[in-house]
Amino acid sequence: MEKKFSFPSLFSIVLFFILGIVLAYFIKLNFNLIALLILINFFLLLIIKKLSLYLILSISFFLGILRFENARTLPKNNIVYQIREKKRENWFKLKVNSYIEGKGKRFIFLADVISLLDKDVWLSTSGKIRCYIFGKEPSFNYGDILLSKGILIKEEKSSSPIQAILILKSYQIIKKSKHPFNYLFSLRKKLNQIINENLPYPHQAILSALILGERQRVPKEIEENFIRTGTIHILAISGLHVGMIVYLGYLFLKILRFPRQFAYLLLIVFVFLYSILTGAKPPVMRASLMSGVYLGGLLIKREGNILNSLSLACWIILLIQPYQLFHVGFQLSFLVVLSIIISLFLTQDWFKKEAIEIKYSRKERIKRYFLKMFILSLSAWLGSAGLIAYYFKMVNPIAILANLIVIPLTFFILASGIIFLLFSPCLGEPFLNTNFLFIELLLKFIKYLSKLPGGFFILSHFSFPGVILYYFFLLIAIFLTKRRSL
Repeated sequence: MEKKFSFPSLFSIVLFFILGIVLAYFIKLNFNLIALLILINFFLLLIIKKLSLYLILSISFFLGILRFENARTLPKNNIVYQIREKKRENWFKLKVNSYIEGKGKRFIFLADVISLLDKDVWLSTSGKIRCYIFGKEPSFNYGDILLSKGILIKEEKSSSPIQAILILKSYQIIKKSKHPFNYLFSLRKKLNQIINENLPYPHQAILSALILGERQRVPKEIEENFIRTGTIHILAISGLHVGMIVYLGYLFLKILRFPRQFAYLLLIVFVFLYSILTGAKPPVMRASLMSGVYLGGLLIKREGNILNSLSLACWIILLIQPYQLFHVGFQLSFLVVLSIIISLFLTQDWFKKEAIEIKYSRKERIKRYFLKMFILSLSAWLGSAGLIAYYFKMVNPIAILANLIVIPLTFFILASGIIFLLFSPCLGEPFLNTNFLFIELLLKFIKYLSKLPGGFFILSHFSFPGVILYYFFLLIAIFLTKRRSL
């Protein structure tokens, strides 16, 4: 009997796309040669009657190489070619391309370079830069065109999509923008003001970080406690926060008796608006895209597949910005979610079988719930431990215990904080007091765990081959666990 071809999973296709990017990052390849190989594989795919697994995966692999090579090749008028060893002030025309974030008297924003002044001639220029300005809060907004004077310096991170850094000395707004994003950024400032007026410090900084992404005002001592306990991800809006907020939104729409499909559509729109509200940073955009893809599947009445949603979100992000693959935030966020998916896959049969065969009491159900949470916390820690050891030279086993308590606390902080902001000042006070209590519990718990002996270890060195070896043995352990369960 002729064997029927099985189309490779989306995960496999994206994995080979990633391998292509990795190869292109370490080895400079000929752009034309790669394009030719893709065309050959594509025509073979059309000619051969039976689909070939090799052809599909190889096309994905070569497309990864091609996309990275395309991203690495900058146009001749890119701003990076205007950087001089001898730093000097120059005039630039810029378009503001992000929310303006401030900490004290330092403000940061991204901008697209339009042109620069060179020997009394304005040269058309391209490229994305990170700008710093010191002093009072800038009066410009997203989309404004600026005539600015500053010093251009090189961006040191080779994996950054930012081509240069500009230290602004002065600026003049030459064209105001009426971009709709500015309404969301104004709302962000208003919400931040409400939080600051009603909560004491540092509780206001924690709530602003969790809901609005305003992490810069969190005290260093508290941030260090979160780092030591392996819960620093709580302070940066990520998939965890977006998932919790989407769940809260779904419950709210369910109470209002919205049709399920319409609720999914509203949640997709909300996720997009929320990502803009919080500054459209890469972690938020990643999480929002992943949630949007998953909700989109539910909207068109396809059974939600978390692995496919993760793979598609990963592919879209890398298609837009292939350099994201080499950012620690990207690696950690996708690896943690993948680890949780694998743990669910390994344990789902056991939990289902147990649930069918045994009728549990309420006490036993609570125990099983915490067992599930422990497995998820353990899998997230195992999935991220190798990268954390490599990038931050730290191992924190206390994170397994910490996340069991911190994640539920974070949910209650988000829920009470959002309800307070929605009903402030009329009916928000009870939720404000509840929010203060939950934040206080979170801070005290994290401080206590950070002082426990053996909670974390500082490493003097952890090499990249060590990371490869760690994940190799982790994969073997997963394979053996699955084989034993069959």
